[in-house]
Amino acid sequence: MRRRRKTNKAGLIITIIGIVAVAVIAVILIINFKKGKTGDEIAAQKELQEEQFNKDVIPYGDNESDTYDFSGDYFDTATQKGTMTIVKDGNAYTISITYAESDDAISMWKMTAAYDKYRKALSYRDGTRADYIMASSEEDSERNEVYTGGSGLIYLSSGSFYWVDDKEDMGAGLLFKKVEDIAAEGQGSSGSSGSGSTGETTAPAETEETEEAEETTEETPSETTETTETGETQTETEGTESATE
Repeated sequence: MRRRRKTNKAGLIITIIGIVAVAVIAVILIINFKKGKTGDEIAAQKELQEEQFNKDVIPYGDNESDTYDFSGDYFDTATQKGTMTIVKDGNAYTISITYAESDDAISMWKMTAAYDKYRKALSYRDGTRADYIMASSEEDSERNEVYTGGSGLIYLSSGSFYWVDDKEDMGAGLLFKKVEDIAAEGQGSSGSSGSGSTGETTAPAETEETEEAEETTEETPSETTETTETGETQTETEGTESATE
């Protein structure tokens, strides 16, 4: 009986060790597989980020010192209900964002951000939100403070700013573009459409018609009546002669 118990215990221990070994090997293989796959993805993603970074962020400042100036007024082109103002002060950025639920209900966020060169974004941790109910007079208007201590990111991609709001995800669906760029695009589109307008093509035709009309007007009075030696009256028009007796 004792030998059988010892044999059973030894077999059980060997079985457990075998199971543990197989599990460990499987975990190691999975980790190595994930590492290889994740490494490739990270490298590809990093390359894309660097490409986009060079297109978007470099024009705003000096890449060597990571000093960029994103100052300006921005408009939410996605919902057309939001605005954002960025003011650079040294290495800090004072940011205010407004979103109008309606004409008399406006939410405002304020934060102070710093440029995070690792995330390539403006990062903040002191965000505040206040809601305003606007009235005809300032005295009747209401201000309700919603929260303080909010955090998040504001990053630039493809010429527009995106807002990642950690507190309430209020930035989802918003797309902020610089007002100057929007105005420039508007002028460019109107200029291109103007260049193909009918004014440029019809103007010469109108001029020719006007000139022809003027020539006709000038030719009409140029008719002259002359009396020939035979007593015939002859009327001459440019290119036409007629005689009457």
